[in-house]
Amino acid sequence: EACFWEAHRKYIDIQCVVRGTERFGYAPIERLAAAAPYDESKDFLKLTGEGHILVFPAGTFMLLYPHDAHMPGLFLDRPQPVRKVVVKVKLQSL
Repeated sequence: EACFWEAHRKYIDIQCVVRGTERFGYAPIERLAAAAPYDESKDFLKLTGEGHILVFPAGTFMLLYPHDAHMPGLFLDRPQPVRKVVVKVKLQSL
């Protein structure tokens, strides 16, 4: 219930599940609505709406660009330990 859609403008997220299995929401940002103003200091945009829910077992990863909204941290049938690595890659202006 505490999970929500989020997106970033300055960074690409690389999220890799190392151990356990996680459900993970994905939606193109243009299909969602802002739930709060963009926080530039945290590079964080909270969103609301509907998207796809995917299953990520250990060994899978997702690249998330600024046009990709995501909802990490969803459990399968019940909460379970999950270990993830999240890398943020700063976008450079051309």
